Amino acid sequence: MSADASGEEGGLLGKLPRSRPGVETATRVAARDAAERRAAAEPAAEPESGPPSTTSGFEQLARAGAGLAGGAAAAGFRLAGRAVGEIGKAVGRS
Repeated sequence: MSADASGEEGGLLGKLPRSRPGVETATRVAARDAAERRAAAEPAAEPESGPPSTTSGFEQLARAGAGLAGGAAAAGFRLAGRAVGEIGKAVGRS
């Protein structure tokens, strides 16, 4: 077997990490704890206290469906217009 620059033997398993991947290092644990402390120290965002919504869930669903149908219809008209234009070009050339 050959030894690498650090004097340790390489081989079939020579490039594997020495620590287990599932074990956190002390640096990562300290960073996570510090982030949790910062998050706890920051005041929570206050929800907006505006007027309550007067639309029902059914009305919102209907509006979303109408918007989706309108978008599909617009795309269909664009494609149909392009097809008519291409047919016109093809007929005009013959």
